[in-house]
Amino acid sequence: MATGALRWKFQTGDVVHASPVIANGTLFIGSWDSWFYALDAATGQQKWRFKTGEDHDIYNQVGIQSSATVADGIVYFGCRDSNFYALDAATGEKKWPSTTKVPG
Repeated sequence: MATGALRWKFQTGDVVHASPVIANGTLFIGSWDSWFYALDAATGQQKWRFKTGEDHDIYNQVGIQSSATVADGIVYFGCRDSNFYALDAATGEKKWPSTTKVPG
């Protein structure tokens, strides 16, 4: 029976600005603390986390602000460190980063 009662909550190190995405029982969410988290959607237990970079040009573009997407076992998201990431959804292993920074 659905009651609307809180089942679990998870504390990150900063603001969570984006909406989560759920795939295969895992909830994926990024935070302004520069970490991307994979949580068990049923229990809220952390499965893994991945540390992104920081912007060393102007030092105020840190953390993950946008929502992720999952396709074919890979979770994709952009970060305010000027990179677009692809991680193995099961392990958090980095597949590749792609810089979005424009040389200038």
